[in-house]
Amino acid sequence: MTAIAMILLGGAAIANPPFKLNVLSDLSSVAPGSTVTVVFSITPEKSWHFYWKNPGDSGTPPVVSWSLPTGWSGSKELQFPAPHVNVNKQDITYGFDKRTLLWTTVSIPKAAKPGPQKIAGNLSVMICRDLCRVDKVAFTLPVTVGKSNIAGAGSKVAAEAKNLTAFETLPGHFQMDGESYVLTCNAPESVQSAYFFPFNETAIKNEPEREVEVSGGKMYIFLPKSEFATKPLKVLDGLLQVKTKDKSVNYIVSAGVKAG
Repeated sequence: MTAIAMILLGGAAIANPPFKLNVLSDLSSVAPGSTVTVVFSITPEKSWHFYWKNPGDSGTPPVVSWSLPTGWSGSKELQFPAPHVNVNKQDITYGFDKRTLLWTTVSIPKAAKPGPQKIAGNLSVMICRDLCRVDKVAFTLPVTVGKSNIAGAGSKVAAEAKNLTAFETLPGHFQMDGESYVLTCNAPESVQSAYFFPFNETAIKNEPEREVEVSGGKMYIFLPKSEFATKPLKVLDGLLQVKTKDKSVNYIVSAGVKAG
């Protein structure tokens, strides 16, 4: 199911936005008391990019707002796949320059009345090339309240989106070493590089590459404190991307910080 979308910039319709947007749901009809997955498929034009949940040195991530039937509830927390590191003269950012799937959920109340309804809202996307712009996208997804029924294409895209955000958890711990946090965790075989994307925007300095050491089956990743950090953190969490000879694997790491 594809949304009816209108791109807005400063309140004016834009005929040729620098990205393609499809909005889909995994269900074409929904049962009262159920949850629908809503997927935003964003494909930037060449040389354009948009941002991850932590954008890095600049930018803002996409934001969803909802216009739903009474009693319905839409989550504002978008789920993101692993980003890329973008490096330019001014800053280092985290984001996407190719087709990317974001997803979230809408909950239908048990008292929802049977019949046709609409899942509607807006997706605001900051997208950049030489300059940045914010495009506001109005979307509408028609659904029927009744017996749950899978939407063919939407269900496949939703499964793809969830698979891209199904990150494993990697145990590890952080320790202060001077002005850096050091992440220690088990080293997968044949590690070639690793990058830690913090969820906290002001905790760690954004770098083109992370300093990584591998020894005795352990991996040590050195993460300099951000100049914007006001005090040492007690807990650090983020996405750890590990590249080996054959593949790239993403892990969620969340742990307390031990004093040096």
